[in-house]
Amino acid sequence: MTLIIFKYDVGQEPVNNPDAYDILWNNESRLIRFRTSKIPTAASEIKVGGRPFLPVIAKVRDYSAILATQSAEGGSGEHQSIIFDKSIKTKEGARERARAELYAYARSMVEGEFQTYTDGFVAGQKVRVNSTLLGIDEYYIVNKVSTKMWTPSEPVYSVSFVTSKTMGIIEVLQYLLTKDKLGEKRDNEIEDLVESAEDTMTLVDTITAVEDYAESDTYSLLETTTAQSLDYDVKFVVGAYIPSFLWTSPTGFEDTANDWVDEANAYDGDTGTKAQLTASINLVDGEYNMPFLTLTHAGIDTSHIRIYSDNGDYDWVDIDAYYSGTWNDVYEGLYTPNVYNTVPILDGKVNVTKVRLRLRSAVTGLRTAYIYEVGLGKPDFTDTKRVFVLNGSILG
Repeated sequence: MTLIIFKYDVGQEPVNNPDAYDILWNNESRLIRFRTSKIPTAASEIKVGGRPFLPVIAKVRDYSAILATQSAEGGSGEHQSIIFDKSIKTKEGARERARAELYAYARSMVEGEFQTYTDGFVAGQKVRVNSTLLGIDEYYIVNKVSTKMWTPSEPVYSVSFVTSKTMGIIEVLQYLLTKDKLGEKRDNEIEDLVESAEDTMTLVDTITAVEDYAESDTYSLLETTTAQSLDYDVKFVVGAYIPSFLWTSPTGFEDTANDWVDEANAYDGDTGTKAQLTASINLVDGEYNMPFLTLTHAGIDTSHIRIYSDNGDYDWVDIDAYYSGTWNDVYEGLYTPNVYNTVPILDGKVNVTKVRLRLRSAVTGLRTAYIYEVGLGKPDFTDTKRVFVLNGSILG
């Protein structure tokens, strides 16, 4: 539609949204309605043009269904039907409507009947007929059940069935109303003929893997050596080297029987104080004649244990460590008084929570045992970066 030099978008009333178009056209009342903002001024010239709706006739044929019906029923295999639908405005819509009808009713309709002594069948029921002999496995609708007496006391039932697509009474009445119009064609009608066919297509994809071609590159490497003096002290050793240790003192003790006195002196970091125990020694060869002193610490990684004692009456020590949920032997044997005696844990570095010690005397009578200091340690391997071992190994 054109107003002077302006063109407007035209929609159909009442099908389209009036806010989406400049003008709405009503085919029934033969009028046009302008949107409020598009109302022309007085004395404006309006030119109206467009394409009229023309009746569409679409003829659709299903060739494969014709052959199937001809094989099942004989004859030409063709059955014709006409559909009137004023809501269809395009050839595409008419074709889709015709194809839908063919899809539902193009195949040959099947009817059958059987007799049974089983009661309970009524019209409208869906029954399944499954026969490997006849090659049938389909559902059908019972449309009639008749009964007669087979014996004075036993009836026999005759059951008739049809496919669910058999034309019903409504379709029959529609056909009767429209049958007189078959073959009519007006001058302004558009006729469209569509042939339907069923084809089977097989698609095969072939993938060819191609190996990548090897490529070679050439690299040039240059080496530059810069002499640099060592910026730290260097220690050269010959033979085995024992690094320095990081030592930690226990933080508590266990002595429920109160056998020992001043237990905390054994881990106060002072070799001038001591934990002590006085006992009367009745010498029994190979046996200890004093209880353990047990010292504790929250779980700590430990690889060595050290002890400091100066009592010459006691020359033998027994050391155990608690880790992995049990007591483990660490060392049992002679020790040197008045110096730290360091012994390794045979399992290496483990997480220790307790250590216990006891001394053994070779002298009878009333004797006092002293333990000055006990430590838990592990090697300080940060020191090994300054060590060059010429012959031997690093211990610890």
